Amino acid sequence: MTDNASNEQASVRHDQLQAIFDRVQSWQESAPDSTVRDELKKAIDESGFDNLDDQSFDAMVDHIENERGPADVATVVNSEVLR
Repeated sequence: MTDNASNEQASVRHDQLQAIFDRVQSWQESAPDSTVRDELKKAIDESGFDNLDDQSFDAMVDHIENERGPADVATVVNSEVLR
């Protein structure tokens, strides 16, 4: 795969995961912690995003549950997830 194709793929993966992260975070305020975890897992599964490790998933849940506000998902997850 060329560098350009790799960069495009990484950009698509970032945008896909960012949309999921933003959507779950947007309604988190009134949701119980277990709902955040369940809904994030469901959204990731439905999207077909298959490269998310447990540590990155937990970091996303922690960020949302602790109301840390909007963030670039690339600063929350393991960088390998987006490649």
